Amino acid sequence: MTVTHGVTLAADDVAVVLINVNNQPTISDNNGASPFTQQREDNCNGTSGRCAIWFRRLSGSEGTTFDFTLGSLQRWAIIGAVYRGVAASGTIWDVVPNANLFAATTTPVATDITTLTDGAYAWADCSVDSATVTFSAWPSGFSSIADELDQSCNVSDKSISPTGTVSAGWTISASTPGTSHLGALLPAAGGAAGHPTMRRWDHVQYMTLNRGIWS
Repeated sequence: MTVTHGVTLAADDVAVVLINVNNQPTISDNNGASPFTQQREDNCNGTSGRCAIWFRRLSGSEGTTFDFTLGSLQRWAIIGAVYRGVAASGTIWDVVPNANLFAATTTPVATDITTLTDGAYAWADCSVDSATVTFSAWPSGFSSIADELDQSCNVSDKSISPTGTVSAGWTISASTPGTSHLGALLPAAGGAAGHPTMRRWDHVQYMTLNRGIWS
């Protein structure tokens, strides 16, 4: 899976991606000497799907694509965002993303978090193992980065100031089980609340061959 992000990247920008796949193929990074780190990987609708969060702190010289590999032919979707103004060293997380594996519902929610740092940037995602479910609402006050069909998922985000409890919920078109995540990025010390500039990119398609990197 080759993602052409189409944005100008700078040193210490942070890319975060949600990958949602049908069934449970192995999801692997394929970015060579500059790999993404898998923050977490969870079942989605029992064992019929899988969703994962990956991230990478970027350098000052990046290519135009990010690459991941699936172990077998499956439906897949990737939604990602690039954040500027994240803490420049150590952890990128103010609150590490949690997971809520929810039963069939039309109003999935995430497990609440409490941010620790003024200006933390909340990341909320919701995935279902479906090619037909649509999202009609995402977390209140959040901006929707994207929602994708083919392998249905949504990612939304929001700057949190001051610190506080963050809740996230969605409305979807059919009662479906799935998985949600909620976490928060840590802002740079002394910097502006959240990121001063956020660039977003997303990509979705079916894989057309059994394994490898296909755009």
